[in-house]
Amino acid sequence: MDKAAFRDARQALILRRMKALAEAEEHHAALMAAKRADAERDQAEKASVWDRSRIVWLGTITEATVQLVMQRLHYLDQQGSGPIEVRINSDGGDVIPGLMLFDFLRKLRESHQVITHVAGIAASMASVIVQAGSHRTMAPDATLMMHEISTRDAGKIGDLEDHLLWTRATCDRFLDIYAERLRPPYDRQYVKEHWERKDWFVLADEALRLGLVDEVC
Repeated sequence: MDKAAFRDARQALILRRMKALAEAEEHHAALMAAKRADAERDQAEKASVWDRSRIVWLGTITEATVQLVMQRLHYLDQQGSGPIEVRINSDGGDVIPGLMLFDFLRKLRESHQVITHVAGIAASMASVIVQAGSHRTMAPDATLMMHEISTRDAGKIGDLEDHLLWTRATCDRFLDIYAERLRPPYDRQYVKEHWERKDWFVLADEALRLGLVDEVC
């Protein structure tokens, strides 16, 4: 083979390889575009279902989890005036973030029906948050647990005394929150007498009788 023929053959081979590479890249790009389109469609479908459900789940109460729940609630608040349901299965948690969520839910009641539903257990701070609902429901085998605030603070005597005053005031606020929703003849003193002795576990039927929930379902 002379030099010209060899050169032409090599150029043809290079062109074929370049064409094959371009076709492979084009095929790969098409596959990736299809995958992205599928992922975006799935995400949109999930978001649509999520929006329609208007349900928010609450677990252990921390600053981080409350911020996430409140972001979701704020989003739902902007999507329309339909009911919002907060489903609670929580062992309790931090008081300050919990009271922030309680106040936020109470504010939402001005423009939405806010349903708080106990699915599992609503213990300690979570049992207070249940009372923020305009309609409070409870699964048949769910439980409320109420008790005085506990603390493991350490430090200067003056700081401890100040914290003790705050803790007592917050316990009083909890009692007021429960008492607002109790059915006669049950009252604030009834709750206080029960939770001072030990952790007070209340099953669904008793919670309904006391007025701590509106419906067992």
